[in-house]
Amino acid sequence: MVINSKTVLINFEDTVQVGNGAIQATLVGQAWVNVNDTIDIEFIDVTDVSFMGVPIESNYEAYKKFKTTMLSLGIDVDELFDKKFEEIVTEEFKDELKRMY
Repeated sequence: MVINSKTVLINFEDTVQVGNGAIQATLVGQAWVNVNDTIDIEFIDVTDVSFMGVPIESNYEAYKKFKTTMLSLGIDVDELFDKKFEEIVTEEFKDELKRMY
């Protein structure tokens, strides 16, 4: 058997605050690091959501209702989390992932 290439899969998470600190959640991501130092990173999940310190139930329907309520107030939770995820995936973080390879 010959191994032609390898890829390292790394799961990571970061607890963040958005919406002026009113919304707290854990953002979950995955990174694939390849032999040629290319990195593919995806934002895959949101867990442990709370609003003003009150936990949102850990099921899809409760989270969906929370997002709908926030959107009716003009707050796009998905957009806030997407922007925050982009902020935490820095070049320094990518370099750290490459070192893990």
